Formats: sequence, C-alpha cells, structure tokens
Amino acid sequence: MQKRVVFSLITITMLMSSLTSGSAYKLNLEFMGLDGNVYNFNIFEGKFLMVDAMASWCGPCLKSFPHLSEVYRQKQSVMNLLSLSVSPQTDDRDTLLNLQNTYDIVWNMGIDNNLDFLDTFNVTIIPTYFLFDEAGSLVRTIMPTEAQTANQFLAILDDYLPPTNNSISANSEGTTNPLSESTIRLTVSSLLLASVLVIFFRILRKYNAIRNIE
Repeated sequence: MQKRVVFSLITITMLMSSLTSGSAYKLNLEFMGLDGNVYNFNIFEGKFLMVDAMASWCGPCLKSFPHLSEVYRQKQSVMNLLSLSVSPQTDDRDTLLNLQNTYDIVWNMGIDNNLDFLDTFNVTIIPTYFLFDEAGSLVRTIMPTEAQTANQFLAILDDYLPPTNNSISANSEGTTNPLSESTIRLTVSSLLLASVLVIFFRILRKYNAIRNIE
C-alpha cells in the first residue's frame, strides 16, 4: 500500500513537472544565431517580438537598419527585435557579423538556416516585418510599403505594444515628410527585385530537392 502511494506521488509530480516545464510559445521554430548555435524562438517568450525578414543583398533591408535602431532604442523594454536572413544560400554568419559591425546593430540577428520561417509565413517580399505577442502569436504583418521610417514603425507598433516611459509618439516629432515620387519608384523597384530573388531561391531549392530524390 505504501509503495503504491509513493508511486502515485512520483507519477503526479512528474506529470506536473512536465506540464509546468513545457513552453506554450506558439512560434515553435528554430533559427541559427551568429554564434553558430541553433535556437528556438521560445527564447523570446514573455516579450513582444518583431522579426525583420531580410537578406544582406536587399537594398531596402539595409536602408531600414538606422530606422530599426531608433525603434529598438525606444521599444527594447517591451519588444525584442530579430533581423533574420531568409537567404541562407547567400548569407552566412560572417556576412551578418559584417553587417552588424557596419550598421552598429545592437539587436538580435540570425539565419533562417532551414527556411522554416520563410515557408511557415510564406515570405515573398523582403523586408517584411512580423510582430508576435508575448505568447508567440502573430498579431501584425508590416509590409515595407507601410513603414520605412522610425516614426511610421512606431505609429503601427504603438497600437499593439504596452506603453514605455521613453516612447515618443510619431506626432511629437513632427509630421513625417511625404516620400518623393522618385523615392517611391526606387523603393518599389528595389522591393520587386528583392521579391524576384526570394522567389528564385525558393524555386531553386525545390528544384534541388527534386534532383536529390531522383
């Protein structure tokens, strides 16, 4: 009888431990960090997370870094930021480390080494920004035509993120100057080129997979 009671207590303890230790984070994917280790996205659990789907060869992605820097400066207490290369065919750790040094990037960077993120969220345009809540649920996808400046990012994020003491609203810095027609054309052209390259790499990956099967 005593052995049965002890066994029952051990079983209940193990069940409770498994329930409490398991993460319920919904973004259950992995990426490679700049240290070469593979991480699950659940390391960001407990804070909002914005994933910047990008590549080193993407002009608009590089132009966004100074604006993302200001966004991160204001929102880092309530939001993590991850610039994630979705082009492992061209971007390795050294490539991203070089970007990190060149643009003084102080937030997280990584590589979608198995293209799990790209496939899960059907990334066809870069940069595209994905905002996840504290539990890993996608709450907003921000297209590059929606936000290019820090003010435009903040105006969108303020609708979702908890308030911070150092937040500065977009309006408090003055009205954002409208983009010129030539800038809009250049941006759209760059985005189209980046999209074509992303689609090309996806087709190339599927072609190689078929060849490997044969």
